[in-house]
Amino acid sequence: MKDIDEFQLTCRRTVNPAGDCFENYAFGLAGEAGEIADMIKKADYQGHFINTEELNKEIGDLVWYACNMAYKAGINMSEVLDCNITKLQKRFPQGFDPTRSRNRVE
Repeated sequence: MKDIDEFQLTCRRTVNPAGDCFENYAFGLAGEAGEIADMIKKADYQGHFINTEELNKEIGDLVWYACNMAYKAGINMSEVLDCNITKLQKRFPQGFDPTRSRNRVE
């Protein structure tokens, strides 16, 4: 599946109606980000290898929560992505720059 808006709508198929709220999606995003961070921590500090198949699944779960949060807010994911690119292009017109990063004006 290539279209992010189509993916977002497909995500709705597996929503638990009892958890179709911002709080659930925010907690889910935090939980999935924590699982990804734990994988990186174990690789960096405990000698584990990053299992890219598992990482792929965790990133997918994180995106599922993001898609459902955006849907709940009435935002298409294509809008989220376009907004992010516009923001980053404005912030870093020639690509990432550590000085511009430290001295950001929003």
